[in-house]
Amino acid sequence: MAEPSRDDDVLAHIASIATRTHRDAQQLTETLRARAWPGGTDDRSEPGALAWLKRWRPGVPAPIPAVCGCARGRCLVCN
Repeated sequence: MAEPSRDDDVLAHIASIATRTHRDAQQLTETLRARAWPGGTDDRSEPGALAWLKRWRPGVPAPIPAVCGCARGRCLVCN
């Protein structure tokens, strides 16, 4: 007997998902939420995260300078 291909695995997974009821999807969502946010989904702060945010700053891209395209140098870029 041949082993199932990756395509067969993917198709079987999709077929499995398609048979879920609304309640199955709700239960899975609740389980994932409980695992991801054991203390609840309300916004909260973590001391370690706050300290990290105080040290971290996002990089700011340098502005691209405008280039004058006029022959006389009297355009809005030059002035």
